[in-house]
This record gives sequence, structure tokens and C-alpha cells, in this order.
Amino acid sequence: MRFHSDFLRDLNAAADILPNIKTTVLWTPLDLMIIPAISARLPGAREYKIPVPAHPLMVTAKKVFRVVEQELSR
Repeated sequence: MRFHSDFLRDLNAAADILPNIKTTVLWTPLDLMIIPAISARLPGAREYKIPVPAHPLMVTAKKVFRVVEQELSR
């Protein structure tokens, strides 16, 4: 999922169907794995910017679990 990768370019090519899909993005501005961190954002998606100090910690952060639970219950 590198910035400007073929994979992301292919995903963006189908972006016109996104309004029909409920999409949620969770990202951290402190990410050093997704560079730039804002590239994790997706226009039209419900977005949660969560200040977790590192990318790997996103899977253990309580705030992330709360958001996922909230979004799944919608």
C-alpha cells in the first residue's frame, strides 16, 4: 500500500462506487509506516484520527476497539 502504488491506483480507479459503500478509516497522525500518514484518509469515508504513537499499536489501542465496535453496531 505504498503511496502512488499500482495497488492504490487501482483502488482509486473504482472510487466512484464508494458513495454506495459504508467506509470507515481509522488512522494515526503519528504513523511512521504509512507515509505520509494522511494518505490513509479516504474521501467520503467516516474518519477517525486516533493519536496512537505507532502503527503497530493501532491493533491494541482501546480507543480503536471502541470505534470498531461502534461502527459495527451501525
